Amino acid sequence: MKCNNCNKETIESNFCTSCGAKLNKVCKSCWMKRGQPYDCGFEECPGFRLPILEKSITDYHSAFVELVDVSISHRLLTKISLSLNIVSVTCIFICFIEKYYISLGG
Repeated sequence: MKCNNCNKETIESNFCTSCGAKLNKVCKSCWMKRGQPYDCGFEECPGFRLPILEKSITDYHSAFVELVDVSISHRLLTKISLSLNIVSVTCIFICFIEKYYISLGG
């Protein structure tokens, strides 16, 4: 098999034995996943760092989802608040008109 990165012959495995480049998008037998096919998303094998990197990616994802939820909630509350303010102003205006109307003898 020939490496696409360095063009040298290498054994058929997950990474080039010469330059270390990843040979396939999905490793056919990831040693960190007990020989199962796996795509870690890295160009070089993260080795023992894989569980730590996966955890930090999951943590960042969770934090991002929480941030998006808070942002959406904030926007929704702002819209509700604006709607309530419009309703309040409308009620005050109606009360003012009623009092003015009554004061005119109507």
